[in-house]
Amino acid sequence: MIAKILLSVRPWSFTMTAGVVISAITLAFYYGYPVDITLALLALVGAVLLHAFVNWFNDYGDYVMGVDRIGVGTSIYRPHLLVEGALGTRQILMLSFSSAAISIAIGLYIAFSGRPLVIPIGVAGFLLGLLYSTPRVGFKYNALGELAVFLAFGPLMFLGSFYATTGFLDLRALVASAPLGMLITAVLLANNIRDIEADSRSRIKTLATTLGLKRSTIVYSILLLGSIAYTIALIALRVLPVASIITILVLPLAINLTRTSLSSEIPVDFDPKTARIVLLYSILLIASLLIAILLK
Repeated sequence: MIAKILLSVRPWSFTMTAGVVISAITLAFYYGYPVDITLALLALVGAVLLHAFVNWFNDYGDYVMGVDRIGVGTSIYRPHLLVEGALGTRQILMLSFSSAAISIAIGLYIAFSGRPLVIPIGVAGFLLGLLYSTPRVGFKYNALGELAVFLAFGPLMFLGSFYATTGFLDLRALVASAPLGMLITAVLLANNIRDIEADSRSRIKTLATTLGLKRSTIVYSILLLGSIAYTIALIALRVLPVASIITILVLPLAINLTRTSLSSEIPVDFDPKTARIVLLYSILLIASLLIAILLK
Protein backbone atom coordinates (compact mmCIF):
# COMPACT_ATOMS: atom_id res chain seq x y z
CA MET A 1 0.00 0.00 0.00
CA ILE A 2 2.85 2.37 0.84
CA ALA A 3 4.43 1.61 -2.53
CA LYS A 4 1.11 2.31 -4.28
CA ILE A 5 0.74 5.63 -2.45
CA LEU A 6 4.26 6.65 -3.46
CA LEU A 7 3.69 5.68 -7.10
CA SER A 8 0.29 7.38 -7.16
CA VAL A 9 1.93 10.76 -6.55
CA ARG A 10 3.90 10.33 -9.80
CA PRO A 11 7.39 10.76 -8.32
CA TRP A 12 8.99 10.67 -11.78
CA SER A 13 7.35 14.03 -12.49
CA PHE A 14 9.42 15.59 -9.71
CA THR A 15 12.46 15.51 -12.00
CA MET A 16 10.89 18.46 -13.81
CA THR A 17 10.48 20.40 -10.56
CA ALA A 18 14.04 19.58 -9.53
CA GLY A 19 15.30 20.66 -12.94
CA VAL A 20 13.64 24.07 -12.63
CA VAL A 21 14.76 24.72 -9.04
CA ILE A 22 18.36 23.53 -9.50
CA SER A 23 18.66 25.48 -12.77
CA ALA A 24 17.55 28.65 -10.97
CA ILE A 25 20.00 28.08 -8.11
CA THR A 26 22.87 27.39 -10.51
CA LEU A 27 22.00 30.52 -12.50
CA ALA A 28 22.21 32.52 -9.26
CA PHE A 29 25.74 31.17 -8.72
CA TYR A 30 26.64 32.10 -12.31
CA TYR A 31 25.38 35.66 -11.81
CA GLY A 32 27.56 35.94 -8.71
CA TYR A 33 24.81 36.22 -6.10
CA PRO A 34 25.41 34.94 -2.55
CA VAL A 35 23.52 31.64 -2.29
CA ASP A 36 22.23 30.23 0.98
CA ILE A 37 22.61 26.46 0.50
CA THR A 38 20.25 25.61 3.38
CA LEU A 39 17.48 27.79 1.96
CA ALA A 40 18.21 26.42 -1.51
CA LEU A 41 17.64 22.84 -0.30
CA LEU A 42 14.50 23.89 1.55
CA ALA A 43 13.22 25.60 -1.60
CA LEU A 44 13.75 22.37 -3.52
CA VAL A 45 11.93 20.26 -0.92
CA GLY A 46 9.09 22.79 -0.67
CA ALA A 47 8.66 22.87 -4.45
CA VAL A 48 8.55 19.06 -4.68
CA LEU A 49 5.97 18.86 -1.88
CA LEU A 50 3.82 21.50 -3.59
CA HIS A 51 4.05 19.47 -6.79
CA ALA A 52 2.94 16.38 -4.82
CA PHE A 53 -0.08 18.35 -3.59
CA VAL A 54 -0.96 19.26 -7.16
CA ASN A 55 -0.59 15.66 -8.40
CA TRP A 56 -2.81 14.15 -5.69
CA PHE A 57 -5.37 16.92 -5.98
CA ASN A 58 -5.37 16.40 -9.74
CA ASP A 59 -6.25 12.72 -9.17
CA TYR A 60 -9.14 13.87 -7.01
CA GLY A 61 -10.38 16.39 -9.58
CA ASP A 62 -10.09 13.98 -12.51
CA TYR A 63 -11.87 11.24 -10.58
CA VAL A 64 -14.75 13.51 -9.57
CA MET A 65 -15.06 14.81 -13.14
CA GLY A 66 -15.09 11.27 -14.54
CA VAL A 67 -11.89 11.81 -16.52
CA ASP A 68 -9.96 9.03 -14.77
CA ARG A 69 -11.68 5.66 -14.74
CA ILE A 70 -10.77 2.01 -15.27
CA GLY A 71 -8.89 1.54 -18.52
CA VAL A 72 -8.71 5.25 -19.30
CA GLY A 73 -6.01 7.91 -18.96
CA THR A 74 -3.31 7.64 -16.36
CA SER A 75 -4.95 4.66 -14.64
CA ILE A 76 -3.53 2.50 -17.45
CA TYR A 77 0.15 2.95 -16.59
CA ARG A 78 0.28 3.81 -12.86
CA PRO A 79 -1.61 3.14 -9.61
CA HIS A 80 -4.68 5.34 -9.28
CA LEU A 81 -5.92 4.83 -5.74
CA LEU A 82 -9.34 6.36 -6.32
CA VAL A 83 -10.09 4.42 -9.50
CA GLU A 84 -8.91 1.20 -7.86
CA GLY A 85 -10.96 1.91 -4.75
CA ALA A 86 -7.87 1.56 -2.56
CA LEU A 87 -8.52 4.98 -0.97
CA GLY A 88 -11.51 7.30 -0.78
CA THR A 89 -11.67 10.92 -1.87
CA ARG A 90 -11.33 12.16 1.71
CA GLN A 91 -8.08 10.22 2.16
CA ILE A 92 -6.62 11.50 -1.11
CA LEU A 93 -7.50 15.05 -0.10
CA MET A 94 -5.83 14.47 3.25
CA LEU A 95 -2.63 13.31 1.52
CA SER A 96 -2.79 16.24 -0.86
CA PHE A 97 -3.34 19.00 1.67
CA SER A 98 -0.90 17.49 4.17
CA SER A 99 1.79 17.78 1.51
CA ALA A 100 0.72 21.37 0.84
CA ALA A 101 0.78 22.19 4.57
CA ILE A 102 4.40 21.05 4.93
CA SER A 103 5.35 23.01 1.80
CA ILE A 104 3.66 26.13 3.23
CA ALA A 105 5.52 25.68 6.53
CA ILE A 106 8.81 25.51 4.64
CA GLY A 107 7.85 28.62 2.69
CA LEU A 108 7.10 30.52 5.88
CA TYR A 109 10.47 29.51 7.33
CA ILE A 110 12.22 30.82 4.21
CA ALA A 111 10.14 34.02 4.32
CA PHE A 112 11.07 34.70 7.94
CA SER A 113 14.71 34.05 7.08
CA GLY A 114 14.79 37.36 5.24
CA ARG A 115 12.91 36.40 2.08
CA PRO A 116 9.43 37.96 2.61
CA LEU A 117 8.48 37.89 -1.08
CA VAL A 118 8.41 34.10 -0.89
CA ILE A 119 4.94 34.49 0.67
CA PRO A 120 3.16 36.12 -2.33
CA ILE A 121 5.09 33.91 -4.78
CA GLY A 122 4.18 30.80 -2.78
CA VAL A 123 0.53 31.83 -2.42
CA ALA A 124 0.31 32.35 -6.18
CA GLY A 125 1.82 28.91 -6.78
CA PHE A 126 -0.55 27.24 -4.31
CA LEU A 127 -3.60 28.93 -5.85
CA LEU A 128 -2.54 27.90 -9.35
CA GLY A 129 -2.18 24.31 -8.14
CA LEU A 130 -5.52 24.37 -6.33
CA LEU A 131 -7.44 25.99 -9.16
CA TYR A 132 -5.81 23.77 -11.78
CA SER A 133 -7.91 20.72 -10.81
CA THR A 134 -10.84 22.13 -8.84
CA PRO A 135 -13.85 20.20 -10.23
CA ARG A 136 -15.84 22.03 -12.91
CA VAL A 137 -14.13 25.42 -12.56
CA GLY A 138 -10.53 24.18 -12.73
CA PHE A 139 -8.10 25.57 -15.32
CA LYS A 140 -7.56 22.06 -16.67
CA TYR A 141 -11.25 21.62 -17.46
CA ASN A 142 -11.59 25.00 -19.16
CA ALA A 143 -8.69 24.95 -21.65
CA LEU A 144 -6.40 26.99 -19.36
CA GLY A 145 -4.26 24.16 -18.01
CA GLU A 146 -1.27 24.87 -20.24
CA LEU A 147 -1.22 28.55 -19.29
CA ALA A 148 -1.36 27.64 -15.58
CA VAL A 149 1.49 25.14 -15.95
CA PHE A 150 3.67 27.63 -17.83
CA LEU A 151 3.18 30.27 -15.14
CA ALA A 152 3.73 27.80 -12.29
CA PHE A 153 6.83 26.01 -13.62
CA GLY A 154 8.22 28.99 -15.49
CA PRO A 155 8.18 32.45 -13.86
CA LEU A 156 6.85 31.48 -10.40
CA MET A 157 8.96 28.43 -9.58
CA PHE A 158 12.12 29.61 -11.33
CA LEU A 159 12.11 33.17 -10.03
CA GLY A 160 10.81 32.01 -6.64
CA SER A 161 13.70 29.55 -6.25
CA PHE A 162 16.18 32.20 -7.37
CA TYR A 163 14.84 34.68 -4.81
CA ALA A 164 14.53 32.14 -1.98
CA THR A 165 18.19 31.22 -2.26
CA THR A 166 19.64 34.71 -2.84
CA GLY A 167 17.19 37.22 -1.41
CA PHE A 168 17.30 39.13 -4.71
CA LEU A 169 15.00 39.43 -7.72
CA ASP A 170 16.67 39.63 -11.11
CA LEU A 171 14.83 40.31 -14.37
CA ARG A 172 17.30 38.05 -16.17
CA ALA A 173 16.14 35.11 -14.06
CA LEU A 174 12.54 35.83 -15.02
CA VAL A 175 13.45 35.92 -18.71
CA ALA A 176 15.56 32.75 -18.39
CA SER A 177 12.61 30.83 -16.94
CA ALA A 178 10.72 30.69 -20.23
CA PRO A 179 12.39 27.72 -22.00
CA LEU A 180 11.79 25.29 -19.13
CA GLY A 181 8.27 26.66 -18.72
CA MET A 182 7.61 26.03 -22.42
CA LEU A 183 9.01 22.50 -22.33
CA ILE A 184 7.02 21.48 -19.24
CA THR A 185 3.91 22.99 -20.81
CA ALA A 186 4.60 20.78 -23.83
CA VAL A 187 4.51 17.73 -21.53
CA LEU A 188 0.98 18.60 -20.41
CA LEU A 189 -0.11 19.35 -23.96
CA ALA A 190 1.30 15.99 -25.09
CA ASN A 191 -0.77 14.28 -22.40
CA ASN A 192 -3.90 16.16 -23.47
CA ILE A 193 -3.30 15.46 -27.17
CA ARG A 194 -3.06 11.74 -26.43
CA ASP A 195 -6.28 11.92 -24.38
CA ILE A 196 -8.37 14.00 -26.83
CA GLU A 197 -10.93 11.25 -27.41
CA ALA A 198 -11.22 10.23 -23.74
CA ASP A 199 -11.47 13.85 -22.57
CA SER A 200 -14.11 14.61 -25.19
CA ARG A 201 -16.19 11.69 -23.94
CA SER A 202 -15.82 13.04 -20.40
CA ARG A 203 -17.08 16.40 -21.67
CA ILE A 204 -14.17 18.43 -20.36
CA LYS A 205 -12.57 21.22 -22.35
CA THR A 206 -8.79 21.03 -22.57
CA LEU A 207 -6.69 23.09 -24.95
CA ALA A 208 -6.29 19.97 -27.11
CA THR A 209 -10.01 19.22 -27.34
CA THR A 210 -10.67 22.89 -28.10
CA LEU A 211 -8.06 23.23 -30.85
CA GLY A 212 -8.36 19.74 -32.26
CA LEU A 213 -5.54 17.33 -33.08
CA LYS A 214 -3.90 19.18 -35.98
CA ARG A 215 -3.73 22.63 -34.39
CA SER A 216 -2.72 21.16 -31.02
CA THR A 217 0.26 19.40 -32.57
CA ILE A 218 1.30 22.68 -34.21
CA VAL A 219 1.24 24.42 -30.80
CA TYR A 220 3.15 21.47 -29.33
CA SER A 221 5.83 21.82 -32.03
CA ILE A 222 6.10 25.57 -31.39
CA LEU A 223 6.63 24.94 -27.68
CA LEU A 224 9.36 22.34 -28.27
CA LEU A 225 11.28 24.06 -31.04
CA GLY A 226 10.53 27.54 -29.70
CA SER A 227 12.16 26.72 -26.36
CA ILE A 228 15.42 25.94 -28.16
CA ALA A 229 15.22 29.06 -30.32
CA TYR A 230 14.49 31.11 -27.20
CA THR A 231 17.54 29.62 -25.45
CA ILE A 232 19.76 30.66 -28.36
CA ALA A 233 18.32 34.19 -28.09
CA LEU A 234 19.12 34.22 -24.35
CA ILE A 235 22.71 33.30 -25.16
CA ALA A 236 22.92 36.10 -27.74
CA LEU A 237 21.56 38.54 -25.14
CA ARG A 238 24.09 37.24 -22.57
CA VAL A 239 21.36 36.16 -20.17
CA LEU A 240 22.88 32.69 -20.46
CA PRO A 241 26.55 31.87 -21.07
CA VAL A 242 27.89 30.73 -24.44
CA ALA A 243 28.34 27.26 -22.92
CA SER A 244 24.54 26.90 -22.80
CA ILE A 245 24.65 26.26 -26.55
CA ILE A 246 25.03 22.59 -25.56
CA THR A 247 21.29 22.57 -24.83
CA ILE A 248 20.73 22.25 -28.59
CA LEU A 249 21.64 18.58 -28.12
CA VAL A 250 17.94 18.09 -27.35
CA LEU A 251 17.10 19.26 -30.88
CA PRO A 252 17.15 15.82 -32.57
CA LEU A 253 14.73 14.46 -29.95
CA ALA A 254 12.51 17.52 -30.30
CA ILE A 255 12.46 17.25 -34.10
CA ASN A 256 11.65 13.54 -33.89
CA LEU A 257 8.69 14.12 -31.56
CA THR A 258 7.54 17.07 -33.64
CA ARG A 259 7.50 14.93 -36.79
CA THR A 260 5.65 12.18 -34.94
CA SER A 261 2.98 14.54 -33.67
CA LEU A 262 2.48 16.31 -37.00
CA SER A 263 1.97 12.93 -38.66
CA SER A 264 -0.94 12.39 -36.24
CA GLU A 265 0.68 9.17 -34.99
CA ILE A 266 0.41 9.95 -31.30
CA PRO A 267 2.23 7.34 -29.18
CA VAL A 268 0.75 6.08 -25.90
CA ASP A 269 3.86 7.35 -24.08
CA PHE A 270 3.79 10.77 -25.78
CA ASP A 271 4.05 12.75 -22.53
CA PRO A 272 6.85 10.63 -20.93
CA LYS A 273 8.86 11.00 -24.14
CA THR A 274 8.38 14.76 -23.97
CA ALA A 275 9.34 14.75 -20.28
CA ARG A 276 12.67 13.13 -21.20
CA ILE A 277 13.46 16.22 -23.27
CA VAL A 278 12.75 18.38 -20.20
CA LEU A 279 15.12 16.25 -18.12
CA LEU A 280 17.88 16.32 -20.73
CA TYR A 281 17.51 20.06 -21.28
CA SER A 282 17.70 20.69 -17.52
CA ILE A 283 20.85 18.58 -17.15
CA LEU A 284 22.52 20.30 -20.09
CA LEU A 285 21.53 23.78 -18.86
CA ILE A 286 22.84 23.11 -15.36
CA ALA A 287 26.04 21.60 -16.77
CA SER A 288 26.59 24.62 -19.03
CA LEU A 289 26.18 27.03 -16.11
CA LEU A 290 28.64 25.02 -14.01
CA ILE A 291 31.13 25.04 -16.89
CA ALA A 292 30.74 28.81 -17.23
CA ILE A 293 31.27 29.26 -13.48
CA LEU A 294 34.45 27.18 -13.57
CA LEU A 295 35.80 29.14 -16.56
CA LYS A 296 35.22 32.55 -14.93
